Amino acid sequence: MEISKEDSADGEYDLISHMKLQKLIYYCQSFHLALCDKTLFHEPIEAWPHGPVYPAPYHNLKYLGSLPVTVIADCASSLADSEKEIVRLVYDKYGQYSAGKLRQMTRDESPWKNAARGDGISKDAIKNFFARSHIHIIVPPEDTPPLAEEEKRIVAAALEELETSGFDLSTVR
Repeated sequence: MEISKEDSADGEYDLISHMKLQKLIYYCQSFHLALCDKTLFHEPIEAWPHGPVYPAPYHNLKYLGSLPVTVIADCASSLADSEKEIVRLVYDKYGQYSAGKLRQMTRDESPWKNAARGDGISKDAIKNFFARSHIHIIVPPEDTPPLAEEEKRIVAAALEELETSGFDLSTVR
């Protein structure tokens, strides 16, 4: 699974920077949590000044500075086909953005914004944020997994409350 290079408009390849790789890993983990309710990997994620960061890959690649990542371990061989598909969907959507754009996007999202700098970002916060507000980005609404039982109860209670207050649900599309 080769996604370590980007195909540029002129047919040449540009390699991915370390920061961009960090943000793509974050989005892969985030969407996997939202879709499957489990992690792709168990590494904790931390809220650093430039956005979410996985410390182990950061420390392994920090010697590169802003140079492109030219060697990536073959992690794909240990992924299930469904996990590879999520990685592909994330890359297809987010791979087009620069490292700076991805940094800003992750910093604008509540999981990073609500975490203290240097502290871990809760996997529950990530899962909840992406399941509620971002899942449509990589999965069409008709393919979105069903709500969890607790969410179904909350939605049903809200609809029941609307009906008892005299709101006509048949007028809602």
